[in-house]
Amino acid sequence: MKKLNAFICFLAVIFVCAMAEITPARAEERQSAASGAQTVADDITLYGLSSSYDGVIAIPADMDTEYQIHANGRDISYTVTDGNNITVDDRGVVRIKYTTTYWYGNIGYSYPIQDKTPTSVEKSFDAGDATVTVTADGVQTNITVHVADYAQKYADDKILQYINENIAGKNLSDMELMKKIAAYPASFDYGASHSGYVSMIIYGNGDCWASTSTIIRTCELLGIDAWSRNGNKDYGAGSGHMNAMVYYDGKYYELEAGYSGTAPRYYSAEERDSLFCFHDKDDGTLSIYQYDGQLTSGDTLEIPATYQGKTVTEIEDQFSQGSNRTCGTIHLPDTITKIGAFAFSGFEQATSINIPASVKEIGTGAFAQCLSLENFECTGIGNNYASQNGILYSCDKKIAISGPAVNNPQFASGRSADCRGCI
Repeated sequence: MKKLNAFICFLAVIFVCAMAEITPARAEERQSAASGAQTVADDITLYGLSSSYDGVIAIPADMDTEYQIHANGRDISYTVTDGNNITVDDRGVVRIKYTTTYWYGNIGYSYPIQDKTPTSVEKSFDAGDATVTVTADGVQTNITVHVADYAQKYADDKILQYINENIAGKNLSDMELMKKIAAYPASFDYGASHSGYVSMIIYGNGDCWASTSTIIRTCELLGIDAWSRNGNKDYGAGSGHMNAMVYYDGKYYELEAGYSGTAPRYYSAEERDSLFCFHDKDDGTLSIYQYDGQLTSGDTLEIPATYQGKTVTEIEDQFSQGSNRTCGTIHLPDTITKIGAFAFSGFEQATSINIPASVKEIGTGAFAQCLSLENFECTGIGNNYASQNGILYSCDKKIAISGPAVNNPQFASGRSADCRGCI
């Protein structure tokens, strides 16, 4: 917590600066602009706002929405040389480029349809950097233009305010910190219309995706690693449910703040002792239905043989759905008896997977869209499966189950056989 507290103090300074009306440097620039003597700056920031927030929030007067460049010389030109989100006129006025969309029901057009009244008209823009090149008497100067989304700044400032009031300097335990992070999105009503942290904070409501987004953004501003987690396979969860995973101080936590209701809503923080998710089977063993960790292309996804004293015997159907699918190798323990349908579908970077002798059933499409898969290792005496030239067969080699998708389109499409091996 000591490192976090020091970081929070730094955030507090940022928050105070962010909430100030204008910095001294900007004040000087505004005074010179008012007198018509503004000089070329190295970089400028312009704030834009989508029309979807009209009437809810507005860009404060002290934040630039356009910028007047003034350069001395007899022959002066202004050109956007990088980026497509701004314009500059021949007087050197830089403006954000807005795109207008005319909505007719659920279909949007970039132009109005004759004799039809649009359901709504939306103006939007692209945040990001652009460059204006000023040429004065043959001398060029590049100006970086930062196009910022004021809605995001507004939401970030609200999160920083929450951090300042509820986390900074509070000497919280790790679990208390996690609960404070989860409590913030739960302070808004549940609403199905908004699915991101910005819209949740601005409109005061959002769904489980918005709650997860708010948790992740709060963690980002605290310097804590967090990512979204598929929650729709959990017992009692609704379709499409999402929550968050957080890694802090060597531990993993699952944060939940996505259930329905009005504020203050239910929230929770749970320390995880495994990044795999399990279901109990009738025979007393376990099946694995999801992996909640982060992987890179060189990692091995190591499936555990046991969890809390119980044996893991099955990879469930569609294990890949909701799991991080970026890894180089998949390793199965010799306790696995079944690999479900489409279990590892979409592990596009995996090059190798072992099939232990314990496996008796491989479901349809278990390795569909494994575009880099080159090698099946069928290990152990009495294995129900065999491999040759990178192709997985039944042990008598009469049924081809999967293989290198790059050379075998039928394997990439998921049309592999539902083979139970030679049993």
